[in-house]
Amino acid sequence: MQTINIPATDGYTLSGTIYSSDLKLDKVLLINPAVAVPQRYYTEFAQFMAQKGYIVYTYDYRGISASRYSKLKGFKADMQDWATKDLTGVLSFIQEKYPNTPISVVGHSFGGNCLGLNEKSEKIFDKIVMVGSQHGYYGLYWASKKPLLFAFWNIFIPTLSHLYGYFPSQYFGMGEQLPKGVALEWAKICRNPQWLFAYLPQEKNHYAKIHQPLLAISIEDDWYAPKKAVEKLFEDGYKNAQTKRLHLHPKDFGMKEIGHFGFFKKKNKEKLWHLISDFLND
Repeated sequence: MQTINIPATDGYTLSGTIYSSDLKLDKVLLINPAVAVPQRYYTEFAQFMAQKGYIVYTYDYRGISASRYSKLKGFKADMQDWATKDLTGVLSFIQEKYPNTPISVVGHSFGGNCLGLNEKSEKIFDKIVMVGSQHGYYGLYWASKKPLLFAFWNIFIPTLSHLYGYFPSQYFGMGEQLPKGVALEWAKICRNPQWLFAYLPQEKNHYAKIHQPLLAISIEDDWYAPKKAVEKLFEDGYKNAQTKRLHLHPKDFGMKEIGHFGFFKKKNKEKLWHLISDFLND
């Protein structure tokens, strides 16, 4: 495990980590994190994949965890920066070091969504895995959660982001604080039935260009990414990928719950993580 600095395309320094093992390492895997989730959350999974023969890269988006170098109030960043400047910088860094090595990616939630916003995705990745990546319009979510989500996107995020100058995610049990621009963009797109496609210029929409083998995992008790919302992402976005859908029921694995964040927890290593390694190594 080695901590590194990775330059984004505009020169912003991102914090990254490399995981490797004593095995023959002939493949590269990038892990794209979810919104407000630091790269350290994926440490055990990254180590697991390193033992499968991968050189594994993780990183934090600008303004998150180890890629945050100052107070967030007044910090300029949005989701487009994460998906383009940050992700492109990371991919360029990896390509320079391993120009002839297959590169795969595991995207968690937004970490899968952002691939459709990056022009490199259609060319660089060998295989793609998405866990809980979804169309974000709240109308696709569980009926019991819609009032909460309506308040979240229309009241809590706009009000608190303007009040604090950033979004205090910790008050909602959501992990890292978010830059104001990220939070406001997130709320804006999730209020719209067309989600980000309502605001995305055609030249920046690369979703339909993704054609690679893609494993899309959804989870029955994941109210952040219900099955309906996951399927909508592939109807409207990744419609040309060679998609394999996998919908997990916790009871089928002898578990009470998995949820949106449980897949990558170490306690689920033996029961769940092979689903990704098997797909990537097939």
